[in-house]
Amino acid sequence: MLDVCPDAGDSPLSTVANILGIITFGLALFAYVAAFFTVTRKADDEIEATRASAETMTKNLVSVIDILNARNNRGADLDLVDLFEPMQVALHAYEMAVKDLKELLKRFQPTKSKQHIFTPHYSICHRFLWWYAEKERLSAINNIMTSHQLLIAVQLAYLDR
Repeated sequence: MLDVCPDAGDSPLSTVANILGIITFGLALFAYVAAFFTVTRKADDEIEATRASAETMTKNLVSVIDILNARNNRGADLDLVDLFEPMQVALHAYEMAVKDLKELLKRFQPTKSKQHIFTPHYSICHRFLWWYAEKERLSAINNIMTSHQLLIAVQLAYLDR
């Protein structure tokens, strides 16, 4: 006589384990979505603050260039002439770092859709890209800070003489 396999139906323990697995997956998905929205909650404010900071840096750069050009045109002391080239290099590095940040910010222009009181200024896609580009954004800001410190060092050397 042939041996017949026992019934392959799920036991109550197996059914409970399957249900708990589905609930665990659902909770993990919910936790991911909650964490993502928590991380990107302030993305709108960060984008606008970074954009305003880049504009302020550009204005400061223009004023420093104007001061340097005014001193050059007046005929600076001959012992200070050797600092003009490092000053120009530092200004150029600062200008390029600010330009790189502005290029990065162009990717995060607000959507032109009709705004509603509950509609975020930036779409979820923009918020995700902002979060994803964090290392690139921090690198651009670090380049600005480094070139700004170089500019300050050259200015201090200029003022010290």
